[in-house]
Amino acid sequence: MFTRRHSPKKNVRDTLCGISSSGDADSPTSQIQPFVLKLYRLIKNNGEYSHLVSWSSSGDSFRIHDNYLFSQVVLPRYFRHDKWSSFVRQLNMYDFHKLPDCDPSVDASSSDESSDGQSKVKPSVCDFKHHFFHRDRFDELYKIKRKPTRDQRHYHFHYVNIDHIPDTTLNVSPLPQQRQLAADSSTLGQLDQRVEQVLSSMQQTTNDLRDMRASLLHRSRILYDMVDTLESIRGSRQFIITGDQPTRTRDNNDFH
Repeated sequence: MFTRRHSPKKNVRDTLCGISSSGDADSPTSQIQPFVLKLYRLIKNNGEYSHLVSWSSSGDSFRIHDNYLFSQVVLPRYFRHDKWSSFVRQLNMYDFHKLPDCDPSVDASSSDESSDGQSKVKPSVCDFKHHFFHRDRFDELYKIKRKPTRDQRHYHFHYVNIDHIPDTTLNVSPLPQQRQLAADSSTLGQLDQRVEQVLSSMQQTTNDLRDMRASLLHRSRILYDMVDTLESIRGSRQFIITGDQPTRTRDNNDFH
C-alpha cells in the first residue's frame, strides 16, 4: 500500500508579506516601492530591533522608540545611511504622516552639533502612519506611491496619436445645444440676406424719388415759362385793344 506524499504547504501569508525574496516579476513585491517594502519587512519580520521600531497595537501605524539608536543601528543596515533627517524626508515623500502623540519634549527632526562637527540626533519617540501601510494589509502596499514633484505636477503632458482615433469619433452626432446654435446661425444668415434686400429696395426707392423730384421741378419751370408767355401775350393784346379805342371814339364824335 502506497502512501501519498504531501509536499510541505507553503506559507501563503509569508509569501505575500515578501519573506520569500524571489525576483519573479509577477510576485506581489514587484509592484511595491523598494523603500516601502524594506520598511515593512523591517517592522514585521525582524524581532531583533523590536525595541527600536514596532507596530502599534492596532497595526495601522508604527513607532520608533528611540530615533537616535534607530539612526545609528538600523538605518545603516537597511537604508545604507545614518541620517535621521533623510529617513524622515523619505517618509514624507511617500506621504507618511507623523502622529501628534510623539514625544513633545524633543523634536524628532532636530539635531545638535557634536564636538567633531557631525550632527547628533536628539533621542525621542515618534509614531508614523499611512493609510495603506498596515500590519495585516500587505496587499495594499503597492498603493503607496511617491508624491510627484512640483515640476511633475505643473508640467504633465498627454500625447495622443490622432492616427489611431476610431472613425466613429469623427461622426459623433451633435448635441442639442450645437443643433440649436446651427439653426440660429442659419436664421441669422437669412435675416442678413433679408436686410440686404430691404436696404437695396430702399436705395432704389430713394433714387426713384430723386428722379421724380427733378422731373417735377423741370415741369414746374415749363409751366412757369408758359404762364409768363401767356401773360406777355395777354399784355400785348390789351395794348392793341386799348390803342384802337380812342380812334374809334374820335370817329364817332366826328360822325355826330
